[in-house]
Amino acid sequence: MLTPLDVVTNLRIGLKERGFKKKGFTWTWQSAEVAWKIHVDRPPYGNRVYIEVFAAPLLEEFRTGESLKANDFPIFPVAQELPLDIDFDVSILDFLDYCPLADDECAHKIQELGYALAQFAHEHSTVESLVRAYMAGVIPSHYVTGDLKRKFNAAAREMGLPSPPMSVLEGQ
Repeated sequence: MLTPLDVVTNLRIGLKERGFKKKGFTWTWQSAEVAWKIHVDRPPYGNRVYIEVFAAPLLEEFRTGESLKANDFPIFPVAQELPLDIDFDVSILDFLDYCPLADDECAHKIQELGYALAQFAHEHSTVESLVRAYMAGVIPSHYVTGDLKRKFNAAAREMGLPSPPMSVLEGQ
């Protein structure tokens, strides 16, 4: 049976290879325009983890007042809601005691998850790519603060992007 520490150990492989820096159960990476943070949250009960993903535009015109410390980021999805290029359901990590895979297979899948999270961050390392992902629903709008939604919607209009889904318009 895998433990939260096993999850961290296996995630580290893909994240470290793509430049993420580790501190405890958290990794950080930033481009010139976007800061990314990936955190393994361990609820106080049971043998379980949640993979939290945080992002923030660094360009001044997109800053919204968050400190970018702890979980104070304007974009805050969980890994299982991102369209990652992996062939397993990330929610199996919710209950490590009941993982349907053998430990070695589960460990390998977690390594794949690390690579996929790093790839996602690198693919969305500019504000323009974040705006496009948000407008396309790749980054669910309910994981974006209202202030940043308004800024993303304005940027999308300037970029000439088509009208967003209604869930994206809620932030205007």
